[in-house]
Amino acid sequence: MKLGGIISVSDIFQRGGDKMRAQAHARFNGASGSHAVARQTAIYSDSTYKSYRAVWQNYADFIKSELGIKHIEQGNADHVRLFLEQRIENGISRNTWNREASAMNKLAVALNWASEKLHWNRDYNFSRDINSIRHDAVMELHKNDDSRAYNAPTQLIASLKISNHLIAARLQYEGGARIREISNLKMDQFKGITKDALTGERVGIIHINNGKGGYERDMYVTPATYDKALAQVERHGQFNIDNNQYRNELKIASVKSGERYSGTHGLRWNYAQQTMKTLQKNGLRYESALLATSERMGHHRMEITEHYLK
Repeated sequence: MKLGGIISVSDIFQRGGDKMRAQAHARFNGASGSHAVARQTAIYSDSTYKSYRAVWQNYADFIKSELGIKHIEQGNADHVRLFLEQRIENGISRNTWNREASAMNKLAVALNWASEKLHWNRDYNFSRDINSIRHDAVMELHKNDDSRAYNAPTQLIASLKISNHLIAARLQYEGGARIREISNLKMDQFKGITKDALTGERVGIIHINNGKGGYERDMYVTPATYDKALAQVERHGQFNIDNNQYRNELKIASVKSGERYSGTHGLRWNYAQQTMKTLQKNGLRYESALLATSERMGHHRMEITEHYLK
């Protein structure tokens, strides 16, 4: 069913309704806590409806283009988590992310009401999966919506004291890795050192097999970074980091160096901008460079990568 059908069948938007009275009625019927109350109340404000509907449409477009899911009622909590993880990756503001998370929780209400009326026998509950990544949103996102690239990434990385954190930062800066993609690297992911076909430079290849949405790709880093990561795998059986400890040290190093902390994802912003410049210097036109950069970052759509270039 299309989004408009879900909205119509569920009657989730009740223009001009009394929100306070509806909330009181929900509590009278036994709803305890804001989440339980929300599951029994509709949307009554035009501005909230327009805002939430735009988020729902973005989600519908996401699951169709990225996951091949054509009907919004076929989505589940895992898909919502993937959508909101991508929104973190896109570098939206923290306030925007919180609003979109609220919108997705309200979509679950609309889907449940539609399910009851159409006898789908499905229960939609996205709150647990949303809350599971809320910490990442707090740690990675800023309140404003400007560029998140670091001004002096190489100096910032060099100031890290913990060896594995320094290696992780270089993997993100040189290879465009997401933090979870390098949290547990294994020996079979290291594919050797060769020449980059697009730049002619010698690079170490690390295969990413746990990319977003199951997307696999090769990551290209300098031979020095490749060798350091490989040495850790040879010594310990794997290369891994504690994501929170890594974030904390990067945050401390940012403050000491006068940088605004942009999360670990800020290094992916640096990667995107630097890679675009390098590929264009090597003769690729803008569209070709953008496509190659998108593929190397694990993006399915070039417009996502363009967001990193602002």
